Amino acid sequence: AFIDLEGKGNVLNNLRIWRTLTNDADLPYHVLLDGDAVEERDRAIDEALIKEEHITTLRVRTIEETYPVELLEDVLSRIYDISGFTLAPVNERPINESVETVLADQQVRNWNHGRWKLTVAHVIADRLEAEHVPDEFMTIADRIKNMTSG
Repeated sequence: AFIDLEGKGNVLNNLRIWRTLTNDADLPYHVLLDGDAVEERDRAIDEALIKEEHITTLRVRTIEETYPVELLEDVLSRIYDISGFTLAPVNERPINESVETVLADQQVRNWNHGRWKLTVAHVIADRLEAEHVPDEFMTIADRIKNMTSG
């Protein structure tokens, strides 16, 4: 299951809520943060909100940078019924900002700033070919499997 922590600014508070709700139950989970959330990861570990083996910060700025651009464009077109756009990178601008610009320019209703990421991630996960899955994700999947088989 995917659970949205609602951006790096909310990670620590949402991890506190998670701990309260689960009452520190031994549930298998793994938190995946965008690459720009290293400070938040370190604080969460320092504050004992999460064990280091249960949290990973991506090597890239945002998870969307790991998606094949053509697949991301197709998924956006299908989910939001839009066309006539491209997600070409502009001056090192993160791809997630390009997506938000497209959604705003196309006047897509109810895309909820940031919430589109989780919707798109579900569809991408179902459609991503094995050869396009980053090694980093395979390592995380192996960690989760090991947690559930132990």
